[in-house]
Amino acid sequence: MNVAKKNLGKINSSMIDWEKAEKTFDGKDEMKLKGVLNSKAGLKSGDEIKVSATLKTNTSSVGTHESQVKKLDFLGNTSNYTYEVDVDKGPDVTITAKNYKVSLKDISVPYGSQEWKDLVAGKVPESYKLKDILDFQTNFDSEEEKTYFENLDIKDFLEVSVKKDKYMVGEVKDSLTLTIKDVPNGNFKFAADKLTANITIKEDERSSENLWSHISIDNDSSKNIYQKDGVTFIKPGGYIGLNLQEDSGYNKVNIRTTNLGTNEYSDKITIPETVVSKM
Repeated sequence: MNVAKKNLGKINSSMIDWEKAEKTFDGKDEMKLKGVLNSKAGLKSGDEIKVSATLKTNTSSVGTHESQVKKLDFLGNTSNYTYEVDVDKGPDVTITAKNYKVSLKDISVPYGSQEWKDLVAGKVPESYKLKDILDFQTNFDSEEEKTYFENLDIKDFLEVSVKKDKYMVGEVKDSLTLTIKDVPNGNFKFAADKLTANITIKEDERSSENLWSHISIDNDSSKNIYQKDGVTFIKPGGYIGLNLQEDSGYNKVNIRTTNLGTNEYSDKITIPETVVSKM
């Protein structure tokens, strides 16, 4: 005996009960979703036909968007029925922001360098890009998400500020501060366990020859000196006044001699009456 298959006619969107259509931002405008035919489809008691679909939205960004059914498969008691498929519209899809942890990195700069001058001025060193001092704990679900993230302008989401300080050699704790901006409807949300980091100032890495190359003699503020063949001589009781050149990286000359009987820092080299020296 042959049992005729029941004809369900055209299966449309109203005959499908979808699972919750939600996903976290992954950079893709497609998602997989499952469902099941409901009572409107006219299935026999005890039968069940499940639905597996690929949905496409007009954007991959955060928000609730209409979807179109790109691909549809039926699973279950399909052999008991004949039917046509007229399912173009899918359920509304809600895309939520991806959460990422971010932290500040400690940084280290040499005393007297351009980076150090920026810190003293209360600025993040210009040689550092924002991504250089941030550590992102990323886990990308797709190449599309990775590409989107790499093209982000991080300044729209995060800001790093520097505590204004003298920044002497050593470690200055909690001198960098991270601010996480509130970006409505952003595809990413950032969170941090700690919002500060430390700055270590290393000793000046320049050689003494390099340092001296940025210092010149100020004849107007010198006394009892004369020069011959590139050598400057100081008479006993005289002194040499020193100036900094604009590219020195410092704002003041402060020198202490170690073999002339003085122990004070000054912008002059002074020769006592009892000592003869030359520079």
